Amino acid sequence: MQYASDPSTECDALSILQTETKATPDNTVQILDAVEHELKDTTETVYAIATSV
Repeated sequence: MQYASDPSTECDALSILQTETKATPDNTVQILDAVEHELKDTTETVYAIATSV
């Protein structure tokens, strides 16, 4: 006997997967923006230290 899954459960799972797939690029962009900001701050700090020596 084979088990037939509930179509609404499958639909819910696909909806969740679709949402997660869309969220991943947005999260990646936010992370990259944060890294860029941190690198700029670090560069400014290193430059300030280098010019004060």
